[in-house]
Amino acid sequence: MYWALSRGTNNYNITKVVTTSDGCMLGQAALMGMNRPVTYDEATTTISVGASQGTNPAQPSFGSGKIAGNMATLVRDNTGGDSTCNWKQVDNNVLTLFANDKFTVDVTETDSMFSAGCTGMNPPPPASGMCTSTYQLTFEKM
Repeated sequence: MYWALSRGTNNYNITKVVTTSDGCMLGQAALMGMNRPVTYDEATTTISVGASQGTNPAQPSFGSGKIAGNMATLVRDNTGGDSTCNWKQVDNNVLTLFANDKFTVDVTETDSMFSAGCTGMNPPPPASGMCTSTYQLTFEKM
């Protein structure tokens, strides 16, 4: 059975957060109950999840990709942070529709190449220079 997404940009609520690992100390539990924009372009079958973030270029916070057969691989590959502390952020996420306007996103975020301005941050960048966090979010249209 194929499930449907509402066309255009709509607000979706994060109704569940399951953390597998948090090597980047993102604190994913704080996402619970938040609303995020989700854009679905039926003509291109492209879905984008989250508001634009980062630079070089700005991209949806949980990525974008083409949906087929109730699934999509969402990619974000840009610079995260701000002008003082920034890093390369690569998200390779899997979206799975399980009902109309309801889906999960299995997030794998890898951060690396931290700028010198990150040294005094709390938490500080990982000693290895790279970290990975994995978690699953459940989204439902509001």
